[in-house]
Amino acid sequence: MWKDILKAHSGTEKMGDATSLEEKILAEIKKEGGALGMKNLKQFGKKTEIKRVLSKLEKEGKVFMHRDGDIYTHKPSSKRRGPFTA
Repeated sequence: MWKDILKAHSGTEKMGDATSLEEKILAEIKKEGGALGMKNLKQFGKKTEIKRVLSKLEKEGKVFMHRDGDIYTHKPSSKRRGPFTA
């Protein structure tokens, strides 16, 4: 209960749930080793809200989206793999 009171006075409450959703998403990516898919994030809320926050994080350079739909905290390597690599 006291945490809610402190949170209300800290100024983060004005931003609504977006900040807490950002924190949850970034924590989940870190927990998964720096990369994950959307299915790992569905536990945090509606898909539209998650996509909105991911778009914001991507614009800020905090996450990167792979063309396959994976989400990374680092920029995926653009190196092409040779024909004999897995």
